Amino acid sequence: MITTTLSGIITLLPFVILAIVYVLLLHPQKSPNAPFNQKIIVGARVKTKSGIIGRVAKIHESSFILETYDGTLIEMHLNAVEEYL
Repeated sequence: MITTTLSGIITLLPFVILAIVYVLLLHPQKSPNAPFNQKIIVGARVKTKSGIIGRVAKIHESSFILETYDGTLIEMHLNAVEEYL
């Protein structure tokens, strides 16, 4: 009985270790942009991850309208912002 329980625990041990590694190392790396996107305001000059520079013209729930220097309006996802200029 004890050997059956012990072999069951040993069988599950690699999955438990993988779950711990995922939670501690990989999962926290997915959310560093969340606080950054909360700072987006209308009129802010931003650079997107694709290299487009412009001013935020309007903000929606999950996207914003970027106005480039020539007046072109582009709708982009909030996660597209790389930095403020």
